[in-house]
Amino acid sequence: QEMTMNYLRTTIAVVCVFAGTTAGAEDAASPGTLNGDADQCFAETRKAVAGAAVSELSAASCRRALRHDPISRQDRSAMLHNRGLIQQARGELEKARASFAHAVRLSTTVDVRNLALAQVAHRQGDFELAVEQYDLWIAAVADGPTSATLSTVVANREIAAASIGTIDVASRQ
Repeated sequence: QEMTMNYLRTTIAVVCVFAGTTAGAEDAASPGTLNGDADQCFAETRKAVAGAAVSELSAASCRRALRHDPISRQDRSAMLHNRGLIQQARGELEKARASFAHAVRLSTTVDVRNLALAQVAHRQGDFELAVEQYDLWIAAVADGPTSATLSTVVANREIAAASIGTIDVASRQ
């Protein structure tokens, strides 16, 4: 339970990506439009990272936003990441992992999308993927300021790496 909360706290501390859109400003709050759906998705993501009850969270607006054609690759990646955060908060780890993995594939940079994928992989026991993604994220922020978030991520990476060794030893016996 405490380890799970540490993953979520790390995610909350560094994430909430908002997708800018190509739709006009007049569409900004209209449901069923790219901006309206993206705005609703972002609002749901904020609720998820704030710890809203699972029953209050829905990724439907994110799914609708992703259906719009005029959305850039980077914006689509951001929207997938946001959907993954909602799914993760709802305890839908397989769906969250798929959303984060897709977001990472579409992204042109190493960023919080990689960290989110690392965290969900870690929670699912896929320590090799977790270490790979932690390493990418740590290397990407190596020149930035150190923070509690970086320390937590490094610690989580070490736990995942140690778990790989434990699994290897156990499988040989």
